[in-house]
Amino acid sequence: MAIKANKVETNQQTYFFQREDGTTFHTNLKEAWTIYAGRAQKLGERAVRPKFIGSSDGSIFRKAVIEAHRIMDEKGIEEAQKILKEAEKQELEKARTNTRPPMNCDTIDRNGNPTSLSQISL
Repeated sequence: MAIKANKVETNQQTYFFQREDGTTFHTNLKEAWTIYAGRAQKLGERAVRPKFIGSSDGSIFRKAVIEAHRIMDEKGIEEAQKILKEAEKQELEKARTNTRPPMNCDTIDRNGNPTSLSQISL
């Protein structure tokens, strides 16, 4: 979830994974598909693939970004960071309820968007 100064991004579908040590991280669609498909490994290593937790639409985090921009001017960066960390936790909890895996980014439509083979018309 990227933040740019003085710019509020649109909602972005976010995919959450959990490492072996229990830490979680989030990615965008293409990175999520790479991890989910097992392609995010170093050559010669057989690393354990992170566990897929779920995905979220990013609406909670986007609202927090808007709020953090406002709070940063009034109370400082520490308070803004607290708001963003709490929103990230809420997005993770929301993602736990949506365990639909990422779309297959190996197949794309004419516009470059991921699609399933059953949706392609020839």
